[in-house]
Amino acid sequence: MTDDATQHGPDVGPAGARHWREDLRLLRQHDLGLVLVSRFVSDLGTGMAPIALAFGVLALPGGDARSLGLVLLCAAVPRLLFFLVGGVLADRFDRPRP
Repeated sequence: MTDDATQHGPDVGPAGARHWREDLRLLRQHDLGLVLVSRFVSDLGTGMAPIALAFGVLALPGGDARSLGLVLLCAAVPRLLFFLVGGVLADRFDRPRP
């Protein structure tokens, strides 16, 4: 019978649990770093867009809460419709199997 540390390597503890340093080694890969940075920039832009839109609408002459609500509604309706249509299409077609 062998010990867990000798069977799975020095970073693996009892019951096959990995050490946290094993996960940090993934961050040294160049491609993963690019994916993480691009994802961060994309999420930052997605999160800032409604804020910029609110400041833009409220800065217009006659811009008030009603016009801001209308603009945000016009931005949300197509997204909702595409979610519904995409869900129906995803249910209709089978996923390709490898």
